[in-house]
Order: sequence, then C-alpha cells, then structure tokens
Amino acid sequence: MTSIRSTLIKRFTIILIITFIFLLSTIAYLNIENSNATLKNSEQQIRNALIQKGSLLTFNNSQALQGLAEDNAFSSIRELVSKTVNHDDDIIYGIYMDNQRRAWTYADKNNPEGNIDELEELKDDMAVWASQLAIANYRLHQIDGVEAYEFSAPILVDEERLGTIRYGISTSAMKETLNKAMVSSKRIIAQVLLIILFLGLITILASFFATRRLAKKITQPLDILTEATKRISDGDYNSAVEIRTNNEIGILSHSFDIMRVKTKDTLNQLLEKQKQLNEKNQALVKTQGELKDLNQNLEQKVLERTAELREAQAKLVESARAAGVAEVAINVLHNIGNVLNSVNVINQTNFEIIKTSKMTAVQKTAELMMDNIDQIGDYLSKDPRGKRIPELFIKLGNVLKEENHALEENTSRMLNSISMMTNIISTQQKYAKTDLLQEDIQLSIILDETINTQANLIEDHHVQLNRHYREVPDIYAEKAKVYQILNNLLMNAIQALKANDESNRIIELDIFPEDTNIVFEISDNGVGIPEEQLTQIFHHGFTTKKSGHGFGLHSCANLMAEMHGEIYVDSQGPGNGACFKVVFPSAEYANVEHAI
Repeated sequence: MTSIRSTLIKRFTIILIITFIFLLSTIAYLNIENSNATLKNSEQQIRNALIQKGSLLTFNNSQALQGLAEDNAFSSIRELVSKTVNHDDDIIYGIYMDNQRRAWTYADKNNPEGNIDELEELKDDMAVWASQLAIANYRLHQIDGVEAYEFSAPILVDEERLGTIRYGISTSAMKETLNKAMVSSKRIIAQVLLIILFLGLITILASFFATRRLAKKITQPLDILTEATKRISDGDYNSAVEIRTNNEIGILSHSFDIMRVKTKDTLNQLLEKQKQLNEKNQALVKTQGELKDLNQNLEQKVLERTAELREAQAKLVESARAAGVAEVAINVLHNIGNVLNSVNVINQTNFEIIKTSKMTAVQKTAELMMDNIDQIGDYLSKDPRGKRIPELFIKLGNVLKEENHALEENTSRMLNSISMMTNIISTQQKYAKTDLLQEDIQLSIILDETINTQANLIEDHHVQLNRHYREVPDIYAEKAKVYQILNNLLMNAIQALKANDESNRIIELDIFPEDTNIVFEISDNGVGIPEEQLTQIFHHGFTTKKSGHGFGLHSCANLMAEMHGEIYVDSQGPGNGACFKVVFPSAEYANVEHAI
C-alpha cells in the first residue's frame, strides 16, 4: 500500500519535472525560431545591400562610359573596368561588349588588366540576356559552382545603344558572414539552455527536499495514530498513544487514549451499530471517490487544454512576422496566463478542501461509539462526551455538505475558465492560419474578435468600451496583419488607462468611411503623449513603457505601408489621452486600382 507521504512526494516531483521540461522545450523552441528568423532577415538585408551596390555601380559606370564609348576610347574603357574589378574583392569579372556582343575588355582576377587578344562574339545566355536590356537590371546565376549576381546596363547616347557594361558580383562573402552569425547564434542558444537547465535542476532538488520535509510533518502524527490502531486491533490495549500536539489530531489522540481502556468491554455491543455506521461511511467514501474522479477529470482537461495551447502557440510563432510576432505571443500568453492562474487557485482550493476534510473526525467519532457499544444508551444520554455525539454528527454533516457545495462551485468555475481559454486559443489559431493574401474583409468582424480575445484583460482593468460602427464597405487587406494591428492598438490603449481611476477608464472605437477609404479610430482618456514624442512614436526602438521593446507601433506602421494604408496619432498632451487613426483602402477602390 502506498503511503500518503510517498504519494505527496511523488505527485509534487512529477509536476515539477513536467513543468520544467515544458518550460525548457518552449524556451528552446522560441530561441531557435527567433534565431532562424533573425538569420533569414539578415540574409535578405545583406542580399539587398549587395543588389543595391551592384545596381548603383553598374548605373554609374554606364553613365561614365557614355562619352568614352562615343569617342571609341577603348583603352580608357578598359582602364575603368579593370580598376573597378581590382578595387572590390566581391567583383568576379567586368565586361564591356559592343552591339555585336564582342567583348572589348574582360577583366577578372586572372586577367586584372582586362586585355582581349581577339574580338569574339559572346554567345552564352548571360551575354544574350545583357545585350537585350533596355535599362539597367540584374540576374542571379552560377559561375564555376559559385552563386553570383550579374548587373548589366546598356550604354545609350541619344537613345542609340553603343554597347553594354556587365559586372559579376559573388555572394561568397555574404554567405561567410551568415555562417559566422549562425555559429554564434547556436552557441548563445546552447549557453542559455544550459543555464536554464542548471537552475531548473537546483529548483527541482530544493522543492523535492522541501516536499519531503512537509510531507513528513503532516503524516507523522497520522502514522503514530495508525500504529496505535493496529496494536488495538491485535488485542493490545495497554500501549498509550503519545501525540503531543494542540491541533485536532492531538485532541483526537487524547480522546482515543481515554477510550482505549473501555474498548474491551464494549466491543460486542458495538458491532450492530458499526454496521449502520459502515453503511454511512461507505456512502461518504463513494462520494469522496466521485469527487476524486471529478478532480482527476479536471486535471486531464487542463492537460489537454495545455497541449492545445502549446500547439496554438507554435502555430502563432510560425505565422508571426518580424517584430510583431513578439507582441502577439506576449498578449496570448498573458491572457491564457490570467485564466490559468484562476484554474490553479481553484485547483489548490479543491486540494485544501480534500486535505482538511472532516472524514477522519467522522471515523474517530464512530470508533468512540464502538468503544461504548455495550452501554450505548447510557453513554449517549448521560455521559457528557456521549451527549455531544449527535450534535457533533450534525455539525460534521453540515461541514461535509459545505465542502461538497464548495467543490461543485469550484468545478463550475474551472470549466468556465477552460472555456475562456478555448475561445482565446481558437481566435489566435484562426489568424495564425490565415494566408498572407490581400482580400475583401469586413473590418468590424475582426475588431469584435480582437475585443473578445482581450475580454479577460478588459474586464480585469474595468475598461469601458464604446463602439461606434457605421455601415461601411469591405476593406482590401490581409486578415492576419489587420488583426495584429488592431490587437496592438487595443493593448496599448488598455495599458494607457492604468493610471486612471477604475471608474474613469474609457476607450472609444469608431469605424466610418472617408473618401475612398475606410477609417478605424481608437481613442482613450489615458496618460496621453507629449507633443515632442508624436513624431517619434512609430520609430523602431522608441517606447514610453518601462518594459516595452519599441517595435509594436513600428510594426503597425510597416504593416500598414505594405497594405497601402496609413496610420496616424494625435494627442493633446500628458493626461489628455490619445487617438490613433488607421486608414485602409476600400475593397472596391483597391480592386479597381489593382486591375488598372
């Protein structure tokens, strides 16, 4: 038989290990995903810089070569091309060819002077492509197994094509830089995980020993009382029970020791009464078993919802964009965390109710009556302690009834909390799966869903929401981006109201048409924005929050630019609130413009 002490230690240890593994896995996954996103963004930035560099170089050379090509100054052309190739290690080759695709100079690392022994027509694909360009352009291709960009531009004089300038720029330096960044990122992630693993193991060990000590303190008096019961059941009525405590167990052990000497004479008379009490006790045990099964079912549901939350979070991370992913993830975890805190409190309350249940008092009272079964009538009517037994049973019944009612209420509250978590997760999953394609969208629907997602936070902060939706056409935008923008602005507005009195926290939400656009405005009566910060509010890294990162509003501005919309802010200064205005193109106007 497993002891209460072993069960307590085992369950607390398992919970600690599972929690630690979950947190470690989540942190590792988020770090890897953020690292991959950063590396991908860095690669794109370096590649864009390389393209900008090559395009600018080719364009400038095409302008510089106009006069030289018109004067047939091929030696000067050769000198310009060779100097350009030798000046930059990333440039693989430089070619100047005439309208017949004959190369007048071909400079590379093996031929730094760019000399040509014999004019020959270049027939490769890149030469044909370059000779057909009407304006400067670039193209990615392979040169001896090395990835490179070719930048080409026609040399025009009075709209007459005199030739083509071509440069090949290698991406090897770019890839070497990215490889170094990847190695550094992996090393940092490994170091962070090792630190977390070390701290987690220390925490688990400390909690384990603390749990052992607490379990021993709780169960030691019960062990003594259990051992005394076994001795009496074996016929030993001479061993006293010594539990020197002032709590219920100490009082119970004292009473048990007093009645021990009378048990031998009253045992036979108690059997019939014991049968009736056993029936009641079985009913109570059955009720306790049902409560235990209900608690286990609730624990299973919490685990299932936690698994759903983990899956939803992973999908959110995969679909998040640039800096905005951090804001979305933080908001989701904050809302779910609030609900989970409520679930944890309810679950702890249930545990305390079960742990402090008066079932033990019922059993001990029954044993007390069994000890006096031979003279039960006199004992109940004349003995001062016996007279208290009916009253004690009534009180114990009321207590057990209250415990059962409390468990029912806590169960209902826990199910409501789980339902709230499901609503939050389903909304986030809906937008996490949305394809990043522009389409016709009803703005009010996405706004209402955003409000529902933050309903718990709105209620906790006692925020009054006033919605003013006019009938407007659909907007032409991307659902995921619109949700991210609305969610960010709503969160900022709620946070801006924290300093206000709970009775004076108001947010106004307006949707109305304006020319060919649809406008969404969100206003609050919170802390406001100083005038000197209005021009900086959308800059990357700028924030007025102590714990802010400075990319939420910057991300909103970037997303609106991508959807050909605009975002503005206005405030009358500190203490006068703020108003953010978001302008979306209407679907009808945007579709007509797109068709043109």
